[in-house]
Amino acid sequence: MGFIINPFRFVPAGETWEMPYDNTTGWTLPSNPTITGGSMVYTSTLTNPVTAHFEVPFVLSDTLWYCDYDIASMGGNAVDQYHIWHCGFAAGTASMPNNTQDSIAAATVMNNSNFQFELFGRDGGTDYSAQSGVNTAYGAFYPRLARTSATGNLFQGFTNSERTSGGTELTDTIPSTIDTLTHLHHDTAAFNSSQNLSMNIPNLVLYNGMSP
Repeated sequence: MGFIINPFRFVPAGETWEMPYDNTTGWTLPSNPTITGGSMVYTSTLTNPVTAHFEVPFVLSDTLWYCDYDIASMGGNAVDQYHIWHCGFAAGTASMPNNTQDSIAAATVMNNSNFQFELFGRDGGTDYSAQSGVNTAYGAFYPRLARTSATGNLFQGFTNSERTSGGTELTDTIPSTIDTLTHLHHDTAAFNSSQNLSMNIPNLVLYNGMSP
């Protein structure tokens, strides 16, 4: 298998795709979040809703894939029900918070004055979600978002780069009709101008048709 250098790189062992965030080619980007300094960066006050999206070079399996990415830093303050969708895959380009396209995503959500992780699935206009009861501290995380079967998805918020320990694990049952996911998304929905959550995502690797 050959290599495509920009804007993405293939690894020879199957459908493995790395997003290096070293340029903006192929992206549709708002002003915030945007790519700068080799990372997808959320800064300062965010608006409702915005989407950064990129068409991946294959259609994701409808039964098995996983995505490892790093959150190099996270901090801020917000009111209840403030969301950052820090990683998601959707069947289109519309903003993930407000649409009827199929998707699987992971978010940080403000709930009762505490930040928590949340796992999402959307089948047309119907949402499925699992939310952590564990408060999320500010700092670095090493998440994994996965589809484990036709009817299962998974989020793990590891606290070490080897992805072997710590953090939150969420699972959910989703319809097998969530399918044909084609676009990587980094989105947000904020509900007033006083909300603030900063985040820095320097790398992401997608493994299609594979389990960890």
